[in-house]
Amino acid sequence: MIRRREQIVALINEEGQISFSKLKESFPDISDMTLRTDLKYLDEMGKVIRIHGGARSVETLAGTDGLYLARATRKQSEKLEIAQKAVNLLPHNATLFIDSGSTTTLFCRTLPDAAYEIYTCGISCATELSRLSQPKVHLLGGEMNRYSLSVAGPQAVLQAQNYHFDICILGTTSFSPEFGFSCESEADCFLKRIALSHSRHVMVLMDSGKYGLINTHRICTAEQIDILVSDHQLSQEQKQFFTAKGISVY
Repeated sequence: MIRRREQIVALINEEGQISFSKLKESFPDISDMTLRTDLKYLDEMGKVIRIHGGARSVETLAGTDGLYLARATRKQSEKLEIAQKAVNLLPHNATLFIDSGSTTTLFCRTLPDAAYEIYTCGISCATELSRLSQPKVHLLGGEMNRYSLSVAGPQAVLQAQNYHFDICILGTTSFSPEFGFSCESEADCFLKRIALSHSRHVMVLMDSGKYGLINTHRICTAEQIDILVSDHQLSQEQKQFFTAKGISVY
């Protein structure tokens, strides 16, 4: 039992956060009740943080959506797959809002040197975009979140309200069919809502491990997005949930 619980902690630390269904896949011979008891014990001991639908690592900080450097090293292959797919979907000369986050940062690293007009709240995104000569890049002002390397708050919201974007490219901490897309930071969430409401199309970049999880603040429902870009591990059933709502899934 001790060994199994150590393995659970190691897995959650590696993933950052994990849904119960994914945890069950890693321990197929262990009953649901036993795994839930393990999570309850590990949460009480401060080893993991239980959230609705799963658990997250204590290496992340509640209310910050996690340390950027910790998240940036997780699921690199999945995030790169998502970034490359998303870049291939962009029209020429588009005006983009690019959210902060580790996946959107990889998206910016993959972006070709073309004549886009880009607005971003991600400091790491802006850093990646600085290597390109053709895009016109605008970094929104506001209070810096040193953990997620982003800016948010009233100043960023006021700026975003004055723009209209062809495509809003959002990251997310979690998704559940019942609650929609969500994140931990209220300030980040509010800025995301403003950006998507001022966009012609909304594209969400989300690795499959975030499906089935819920965090504190709802960004939007599935019906409010147009495109979901995920990795090859998103199940057929999960894809069908989105396509049934008219959402394009890649």
